[in-house]
Formats: sequence, C-alpha cells, structure tokens
Amino acid sequence: MEHPAHTLATLKVASTSKPLTFQVKRQAQEHFVAPTVLEAANNGNGPLDPSKATSGATVRVKYDPMQTSDTLVVTWSGVNQADSWKSKSENGSTSGHVDFTVPVSVVAASQGKTIEVAYAVVRNGQPSQSLPLALKVGELPLTELPKPMVPEADQQTYVLDLNSFEGDAKVTVIPWKLMAEKQRYWIKVKGTLENDLTHEFEVASAKSVTSTMVSRGLDELLTRLQLEKLKHDSPLDISVKVTFDGSVNESDAVSFPVNTYTLFKGMSLCEDFSGAPSGMRIPPATNILIPPASFMEIYVMESPPSNVPANARIVAEGSEHRLMWTQHSDGAFGYTILRMRLIQPKSFTRASEITIEFGTITGSADFRIKLSAHNHNSQTPIPSNAKNVTLNLSKESSAMNVMLTFEETYTSNSTHTIQVRSVCWREI
Repeated sequence: MEHPAHTLATLKVASTSKPLTFQVKRQAQEHFVAPTVLEAANNGNGPLDPSKATSGATVRVKYDPMQTSDTLVVTWSGVNQADSWKSKSENGSTSGHVDFTVPVSVVAASQGKTIEVAYAVVRNGQPSQSLPLALKVGELPLTELPKPMVPEADQQTYVLDLNSFEGDAKVTVIPWKLMAEKQRYWIKVKGTLENDLTHEFEVASAKSVTSTMVSRGLDELLTRLQLEKLKHDSPLDISVKVTFDGSVNESDAVSFPVNTYTLFKGMSLCEDFSGAPSGMRIPPATNILIPPASFMEIYVMESPPSNVPANARIVAEGSEHRLMWTQHSDGAFGYTILRMRLIQPKSFTRASEITIEFGTITGSADFRIKLSAHNHNSQTPIPSNAKNVTLNLSKESSAMNVMLTFEETYTSNSTHTIQVRSVCWREI
C-alpha cells in the first residue's frame, strides 16, 4: 500500500473538545525500499560473488505501487570512477519492478569493496531517494583465473624446447572472467642465467585491455634473445597481474596463477628426408649424406656382394619422404646392412637420446638396431609393429659421433622391408 507524502490525521484532545485535524509530512525514504541485486546472496541483499555476475549485475527496483509515470535512475557508488555507475532513466512498469544491468567492467572494479546501491524516483516532478543497499562484493578466487601459456612449449611435459621452433615464442592468456576494456595487465618471465643468478624481464607492462583482447585473450611476444640468456634445464616462471579497475599501479594488481615451464636449449638434430629427392638410391659401399650437408651419413654394405644386392632408396608416402631399406637374405650367408652415422656440427655436452620413427615394416622377420658410440655398444630389437624406438646415451658417449646399424636378427630365404620416417638426436 502506498503511503502518501502528506496525510490528514485527526486527534481528539478531550471528550468535550472538537476534533483537531492537521497535516503530517512523510519522508520518501520511508516507503521507497532499498533495491536488490539478483545475482547476490540472501535474496539479493548480498554479499555478491562476482563469478555469478560475469555478464554484469542486475539491480532490481521494486516498490508498491509503482506507477508507469515514475522515472527511475539507479546509482552504484564505489570509491572511484571505475567502480561507480549511474544508469539511464527508465519508466516504471506495470509488473511492479524494473531491472537495471550494471556493466561487467564496473562489477570487476568493485571486487573486494562495499558498494552503495540506490535509486531515485521522480513522481509528479518531485524527486525522492530510496533507502541504500550496502552491497559487499567478493573477489574472484585464484582457481577461477587462467594461467598464462607458452604455445611453443609441450603442454603435457611443460618443456619449452628452443630447438622445437624457430624465431620468438609467445605468452598467451585466455579471456578471464570479468575481463573488460581498459583494465591493465603485466606479464613477467623469471628464469636462471648461466651463472645461476635469477633473471626477470617484462613481456608487458601496464598495457590496456582492448576490445579484441576481451574476445580473444592476450598474445604477447616472448623473444628468443631473452630465452637464450637462460640456463638449460632450468625453471621458467610466467606470471600475470591485472588491475580490474584500470589502475596503472602494479601494486593494485591481482596476481593470476603462475605457470612454470622447464627451459630446454640443448642441441637437437633431426632428419626427416624431406630434402632428399624421391627415388634417390643409396649405392652400396658409398657414404651418402641425406640430404647433402646433413648430419646423417648413410652407408649400405653387401655381404657377400655377389649374393644379395643392396636396395636402399628414398620413397614418397603422401607428403612425406622416407628412407626405405629392403633386406633380402638368400638362406645361406648373403645379407645387407644399413648404417647411419650421425655427425655432430659440434660436440654434445650433455646426455642425449636418439629417437627413430618408423613407417611400414613388412615381412615376418624382426630387425634390430646396433648403437655404437664412445664406450657404448647396445642392441635393440625392432618388432614388425614398431612405431618408434628411443635410444639413450651418456654424456661421455654423446660427445662422439654415433653409428646406427640396422640388420635382420636372423638369416632366412626371404625379403623384408623397413621404412624410416625420421631420426632425431637431442641433448637431454
């Protein structure tokens, strides 16, 4: 029921006296109740969990009776321009309530503060103010803020291998909850120099969020020059800070979860035969670089030459080139051997691993690889369903050139084929 601003009251002073009629003025605050915020707890009275208002907060103005001729304006009052807002005027509604949407940017800037939410009503040209709502706004928990990522790194092992890509790397951050234009962000990288001293540098400093960033996230350059300064096999911490109210002071910023990678910058050599022409044959008893100036030298040996012809060549499989070696045994003593000598442009200084990736392997016989290096000799079987084989070398053995010998595990009167897709040798 509406309480008019002025009402008539009748008071009888004594039984013999006439009734006394006088006018009582009521304050607007007595009957325009405080607004509520639909996303807030306790029936809209707060507190407000900002993660419930990622599309903005809804202020509901509701009083009885509301007239369609009423003009309503909502105010959301914080401590600065970023966390304060005033709505456009709206007319009253026959439904008895009107909803106003507070922008995401304002909700974001209001985190950790108590906001005064109120509304004004203009009726018959007379303005009145509602009771205020003291709304406590919470803060987004750390678990709801994204970690920065380096796309060039392995996201399973969290290793950033400088040998796995060319040029610079990037730091990316997906759009976060309550992200809005004009927020400010900082991105920093911390690592360890070769002399074991900590080295920290900025990728971005107090940069302003744009409309494109709101939809796509952050994408900043992480230069190879800076990464090359850091120690091999050392942690690389990527951190992000954001001021939700647009402050340029880093001390006002909220820290996002830190992402830690391991920096790898050891030597890495890989041959996928893409530089060798399809159909190229490897003649017996001749050392051939694949392709020219490669780190891989191939040699095919016949034993005895008169019985079994060597057959090694480059073949095309779709868009790939592969080294195909056909092993033919004559049932007696004839066989061929495929050897790869891996030549380093400079000596490895750490332990290493060699990974051989296979294509098709045909025939019933099993193959084996002999690995020969300084103080190292081993044999590893290659079953017919093998996809890849990884071989490990110590630091001392890695410092030398390496010989890989492919041969059949036994001699039979049959033909078998093995395809090699790639051979990669890297420090670990």
